[in-house]
Amino acid sequence: MSHNPVCYGPGVPNLDVAPVPFVALRNPATSDIDFPYGKIWVNRSNDTAWILTSKAAGVATWTAFGSGAVGGIITITGDSGGAESPLAGNFSLLGTANQITVTGAANKETFSLSATLVAPGSITATTSVTSTTTITAGTGIINNGSSVKHVTNVNSVASPYTVLATDVFLAVNTTAGVVTLNFPNTPTVGREIIVSDVGGMANVNNITITTPGGVTTFVVGGASAASVTVSNAYDGIYLIANSATNYIDINQ
Repeated sequence: MSHNPVCYGPGVPNLDVAPVPFVALRNPATSDIDFPYGKIWVNRSNDTAWILTSKAAGVATWTAFGSGAVGGIITITGDSGGAESPLAGNFSLLGTANQITVTGAANKETFSLSATLVAPGSITATTSVTSTTTITAGTGIINNGSSVKHVTNVNSVASPYTVLATDVFLAVNTTAGVVTLNFPNTPTVGREIIVSDVGGMANVNNITITTPGGVTTFVVGGASAASVTVSNAYDGIYLIANSATNYIDINQ
């Protein structure tokens, strides 16, 4: 056990002199306990300095200099979990497999998306999503082999449902009751909309496709009408607007 040197002088009380720093080529460890409180440890190999702040149950706590209010970092706080303190003077910035990778070089840490990104939830794009490889369809999208289409789930609670400009594939479930879909009165020529009875109950609770006011016609099986009904279980219809006032069944 080392001790602080004591200074003696005439007419003055005994004074402790600041402890002489301990110089080493490594950082202090929790096992470096045979020092007095306030002992300074200098690591010449990486230009860092530490001070012994506590000892308990055979474990020493060394605090790195620079972790004060001026010019240093005491803790790091993330989105959750609260403020975290360094362990042995180090913060570990870790990524998540198939999501975020963290690479350290030249005194910096770079966060990157994984080359094989697996999103833990949904991905929302404010513009467009372009893939140079493959997009695999999952919940909320379908892949028809040439394009990925957005899926909108509709049930009787949402009925009558007004079809939005972003709707492409309407997955309709009529288990709890009939569903009415209101298509746009003036569709964009070439727009495609798919309606499917995903609940398999259209034979009991029909799906009615129409437009507000019935001003747009539907041509199914060669016949034109102001509305069309899906009335067979697990049936569906693939409609395309061939004019601003007309939808036709693409499979007829």
